[in-house]
Amino acid sequence: MFKEKVSPEEKICNKIIGKNIRFFRERCFIMKTRKGGKNHLTSCLTQTQLARKIDVSCQQLQKYEKGSNRISIYKLLKLCEFFKVPIKYFTDPETTNKIPYTRNLYERLQYNSNEDNINN
Repeated sequence: MFKEKVSPEEKICNKIIGKNIRFFRERCFIMKTRKGGKNHLTSCLTQTQLARKIDVSCQQLQKYEKGSNRISIYKLLKLCEFFKVPIKYFTDPETTNKIPYTRNLYERLQYNSNEDNINN
């Protein structure tokens, strides 16, 4: 199979997008219900959980995050929908510097596992 050459600029873009995917994944907290009906936050979203949400393998998501594989616009739009952010947040090299870890981001990126079973 013929492998398409990737320009240096495209490699940089892939790395920026991958870094920003990881940035949002690591800041997406999972809300779970304990016995007794009380909610609590657990750790960040895993690569496996996010991969299932956008219909790719865990290995493919790892490659996206490392920037070694190009992500399709369709998958990027699925990420935008999941994280509730505009596409520019993934393509901007300064995203991780511009978005402070605030309560607003925390609330936006909470994921309620009871609404959509994330463990399946």
